[in-house]
Amino acid sequence: MKRNILISITIIFSSLYVFGQDSSKVSIEINTNYVYYFLFSPNHNSYYPKPINSFNYGQSIIFSNQLTNQLKVGVGLNYSTKNAYSKSNDYIYNNYLIEREGFNIKYIKLIFLTSIKMIDLKKFNINIINGLFINFISKYDYTRYYSNKTNEKINDPNSSMYGSATLRNGIVFARLINPRLLFKVSSFIDFRFIGEVPEEDKKNYQYVGNLPADIFSIGICIGIEYLFTKS
Repeated sequence: MKRNILISITIIFSSLYVFGQDSSKVSIEINTNYVYYFLFSPNHNSYYPKPINSFNYGQSIIFSNQLTNQLKVGVGLNYSTKNAYSKSNDYIYNNYLIEREGFNIKYIKLIFLTSIKMIDLKKFNINIINGLFINFISKYDYTRYYSNKTNEKINDPNSSMYGSATLRNGIVFARLINPRLLFKVSSFIDFRFIGEVPEEDKKNYQYVGNLPADIFSIGICIGIEYLFTKS
């Protein structure tokens, strides 16, 4: 995991160096987002019923370069969660009934984005974004909640070996607050096209094998973008 983060930081700083060759076109964005995952159980049996979303959020920092009046490219980092739970189907473990299982996953994601301006008014514009997210699991906690009102939390060190890749499409509404500051609201849909855990590894690692799986997710994002030159 540390190696993956180091590679991500190296890519970010390399991109910043390239962007910095013409600082008049560079901007920095900080945002926060809410994500809803369309989850399913990775194990198709009665012991692992369909997971249910808990509250999931994320924060991003993105450095962008305005290549043309219409096209902007960006690179950044995102921290986000995938929290879920499932109700157990009368599964007994250590002589106690498991009433509920909790899944708490934290990600570090490397972001590559393009933004195409579709509508450009004086202080308001609408953009279409397309992006690639490379997702690294930074931490995974699995929790069993027993019928005797106790719980058992397990941190799975094997989860940091895995990652996934996601494509993003979205629409961004941007409002110019002042010549250097944009307020942005966006909605997006993500499609995960590379999975997290190979099928053969699900059999070898007990807790990695029950990671909640998803193919699609949707979300909303609110952020501020600072322009290094006046708009």
